Amino acid sequence: MSLAVVASPSTISAPLASTHTEQQMLTSDQLSACLAQPIDQLPLKTLALMARSAGPLALNQSTAHESVVTRIRSLFSDEVRPGIYQDHDTTALRQIISLRISHTGRALAYAQLQTQDANEQILEALLDRFTPILFTFPATRHMACTDAVAHHWDDKVLQPALANNGAGLVAPLETLERIKALPWISFGVCQPCLDGLRIDWTSSQRELWDVMGRAAEQAFGFE
Repeated sequence: MSLAVVASPSTISAPLASTHTEQQMLTSDQLSACLAQPIDQLPLKTLALMARSAGPLALNQSTAHESVVTRIRSLFSDEVRPGIYQDHDTTALRQIISLRISHTGRALAYAQLQTQDANEQILEALLDRFTPILFTFPATRHMACTDAVAHHWDDKVLQPALANNGAGLVAPLETLERIKALPWISFGVCQPCLDGLRIDWTSSQRELWDVMGRAAEQAFGFE
């Protein structure tokens, strides 16, 4: 396997230091070649390989290691950012999780839920909190607005979340974001009630993020 397969720059083609996928390491020259490329254009799998190779147990290049870690932290920020966690390479996520980079645990664990590597312990913790939110329509200050929410909840919220084998269940941050974006005014909800609902849904996203933090710490040992 060549480095060109792992890194996007086609000019890098030296062989990797190991042929075993989970144990691949870059040589110093290969690492330098990767660092010569714009770091924000390198794929996740390459960043994982660079971080492992530059670390204290390998090449011990602290400046290079910190640069890559900073990039990984920017991709998997500790802040709630719905919509950025899908379509990541499964192997790369597994490799980066194994590095235990502080302040990336819940974002990485949440991204992994969107793959076939989903951690059952984390998923169960998330669903325990999210399922009551999804299956219970919220009340508002006005009875007419509550009735409007109830009338549309099954068709506009619940059924889309359960479609595609329940894809919305394992992506609760995005599901809540979609719920917030629905045209509730046109459904008969007044603006003050809608403002209150959106505050509550945003609060639910933060609660789920807290659940992710605790679950990632228990499952993977993240700080």
